[in-house]
Amino acid sequence: MGCSISSVSPAFFETTECPSAVINNEKEGDVYLMVYADTNLPGDTKLQQNYSIVIDVAGESINDHDTSGGAFIPKGVEIYLSLSDGVVNVQTQRNDHLKPMFQSYKLLGKIENVYHQGNPKEWSDGLKQAAEKFFNEFKSQNGNQWNHQCNSHKFSKYLIEKLSNNNPHQLQFPKEIYIAGENDKEFPIYFKI
Repeated sequence: MGCSISSVSPAFFETTECPSAVINNEKEGDVYLMVYADTNLPGDTKLQQNYSIVIDVAGESINDHDTSGGAFIPKGVEIYLSLSDGVVNVQTQRNDHLKPMFQSYKLLGKIENVYHQGNPKEWSDGLKQAAEKFFNEFKSQNGNQWNHQCNSHKFSKYLIEKLSNNNPHQLQFPKEIYIAGENDKEFPIYFKI
């Protein structure tokens, strides 16, 4: 699971526009767990990891030989938690390249584009609104301070549970992936991804 990004071209770090049409119907709606790690941080390796979710709204995830030496790049809307002045917020952005803290990814399943079929840009905007709604629900249950209840592990799992509701495709968070704060009082060390 994953790849190294030790030697990539500068184009690898440039963000591109969301495609206006679906590129590959088979990949459209694929949902990925992205794992980022800062191994320079002290402590337990699993607590050096932060998670995000990427949803491929245009079926554009590919093995990119031009910029990443052939590494598979999950592309689409990335949803993750950020921390500003001690308060946790949800962020959405276009993911079209692997970031320096990237460690690995895992395909979790697929969701259906029900409301914006054939229009990745509109689906992307709809997912951003859904992410805000789901984050507000998560925050009301877990607070907005980075801790064992409110962290990137728990939010990623929560987001997958919400996205799997009324979804005709298989989508679930893997049981083998560690979730800080689920069965302990641990929480991942925050770092910007």
